[in-house]
Amino acid sequence: MRILAVVGVLAIIVGISAAVFFFGGFYSVAGTVEDPAIVRWALIQVRTADGACCSIPAMTRLQKGR
Repeated sequence: MRILAVVGVLAIIVGISAAVFFFGGFYSVAGTVEDPAIVRWALIQVRTADGACCSIPAMTRLQKGR
C-alpha cells in the first residue's frame, strides 16, 4: 500500500512540474527554435497514427463499425 502512495505522490509531482514547465513559459512555442528530439519524435508518431486512422474511406469505416 505504501508503494502505491509513493507512486501517486510521484505522479502528482510530475504533473505539477509539467504544468510549471509548459505554463510557466519555459517551453518555447515559437517557430524560431528547433524542437527537441523527443518532441519531434512524438509529433511524427501522432501524425502517422492519425494518417493511418483517417486514411480509411468513410464508407469503409462505417462498414467496419468505426
